[in-house]
Amino acid sequence: MGSLALKDLTEKCTTKYKKISVTKDIILLKNYCHEIANKSLQILEVNLNNVESFKNISEATLALTILINRKRVGDVQYLKLNNYTLPQAVNEEHIILTESERALSKNFKRVVTIGKGSKAVPILIFSGCDKLKIF
Repeated sequence: MGSLALKDLTEKCTTKYKKISVTKDIILLKNYCHEIANKSLQILEVNLNNVESFKNISEATLALTILINRKRVGDVQYLKLNNYTLPQAVNEEHIILTESERALSKNFKRVVTIGKGSKAVPILIFSGCDKLKIF
C-alpha cells in the first residue's frame, strides 16, 4: 500500500469519533436483563427442566455482571464455582471503609478469578444476581 494511502486511512480512522453508550441505553439494557431473568425464574419455578429459561437467566446474569464490572467476557464467563462459593473473609480493607462505603459493599459480593495472563481479576456480583442462584 502506498504511503499516501496509508496516511489517508490513518487520518480517517483517527478523526472518527467513537460512540459511547448513553446512560439511558445502559439503564434500558439493565431493565431488559432483569425482566428476562425474572420471567425465566418464574418459568423455572413451575418447570425446573426448562433449558431455555435456564439459558436466559445465565445470559442475563452474565450481561449484568459484565455491565456492572466493565470486564471482558472471558474474565466473567470462566468464573469457577468454588471461587464463588468461598466465604468472604473480613479483611483490613473492609475495616478502613467509611460507613457509606460499607453500606454499598453490603450490596455486592467480591469474587476473585484468574484472568488473562494469570492475573487476579476482582469481580463484583450484585446481590440481585445472587438471588437467581445461577452460580
